[in-house]
Amino acid sequence: MTNISLNWQEKSARSTRFFVSCFNVIPEFFTSFQCLKSKGGGVFSVKYMEAVFNREAESGEFFIEFVEPVLENKLIECFEAQGAGQVTTITFANDGSDSAASALVRILLAQEKHGGCSRGTCPATLYKNAMAKRTEAKQKLQTVSQQEFDEKTAAAIRLSLGNIETGVQSQAVKLDDIETGVQSQAVKLDGIEQGVCHVIPDYQNENAKLKDALAKKTAACDTIEGKLAYKTRLVNQHEVFVAKLEEAQVQHVKDTQAWTHEKASMQSQITALQEQLDLCRSIAHLREMQESMLHTANVLSSTLAEERAAKRARTQE
Repeated sequence: MTNISLNWQEKSARSTRFFVSCFNVIPEFFTSFQCLKSKGGGVFSVKYMEAVFNREAESGEFFIEFVEPVLENKLIECFEAQGAGQVTTITFANDGSDSAASALVRILLAQEKHGGCSRGTCPATLYKNAMAKRTEAKQKLQTVSQQEFDEKTAAAIRLSLGNIETGVQSQAVKLDDIETGVQSQAVKLDGIEQGVCHVIPDYQNENAKLKDALAKKTAACDTIEGKLAYKTRLVNQHEVFVAKLEEAQVQHVKDTQAWTHEKASMQSQITALQEQLDLCRSIAHLREMQESMLHTANVLSSTLAEERAAKRARTQE
C-alpha cells in the first residue's frame, strides 16, 4: 500500500467526511453498515463510501461521506456496536478537499491490489482531486521502479564489460593462442549476453519482492498505529472513569455527612416529642384523678345532704 501524506487533523468533532480504520471486519460488514441516530430513530444517510479489506488481518479502511454531519464519537460507537474493534477515526482540514482526496487515493490504490467495495456517488470536486493525485502517485511509483531497474541493469553490464576487458588483456599476452583466445572470448560474450538476460528477470523479481515487503511493512505500521490509538483511547476512558468514581466518592461522603446530621436532628426531635408525650400522659392521669375526686366529693356532699334532711324530719316529729 502506498504511503501518502494526508495532512489529517484528529479531533472529536462533528463532520460529514471521515477516514476510518479498524479490525475484526470483513467485506460483509460494508454492505450491512448503518450509523444509527440517538434521538428520534432513523439512520445517518451515506452519500459516498469506499472500503478496502485485508482478509488475513481482518482489518479494513473506510472513506465515508454522510449527507448530514455526524459526531465522531457516535461514528465510533456505531462501528463498535456492529462488531468492529480498535476503531480509529480521522476528520479532514478545510482545505478544498485536498486532504480528503489524499485519503481516498490511499484506499483506491489499495483496492487495485486487494479489491474493495464502493457505495454511492463521489462528489465532483473530490473525484477530480482524487484522480489527479492517483495519477501522480502511479507516475512516481513507475519512475522509481524504472530508475531502480536501469541502475541495476547498468551495474550488471559494467561488471560484465569489466570481465571482458580482463579476458582480452589476458589473451593478448599469449600471442601463440590468439585464435583460441578469440574463440574463447566469443564464447564468453555469448555467456555474458545470456547472463544479462538472466540477471534482468532476477532484478525484476527482486524489485517485486521489495515492493511487497514495503507494502507489508506499511500495513504492519498501520496496524501498530491502530492498536496504539485504541490503547490510548482505553487509557483516556479509564482516566475519565476514575475521575467519575472519585467525584462520586466525594459526593457520597457529603451525602453521608448530611444524613448523619439529619439523623441526629431527627433523634433530638423524637426525644423532645417523647418528653411532650410523657407530659401529656401525666396531665391526663392527673385530670382523671381530679375528676374521680370531684365525683367522690359530689357523692359525699349528696349523702351528707340526705342525712341532714332525714335528721330534720325526725326532729319535727
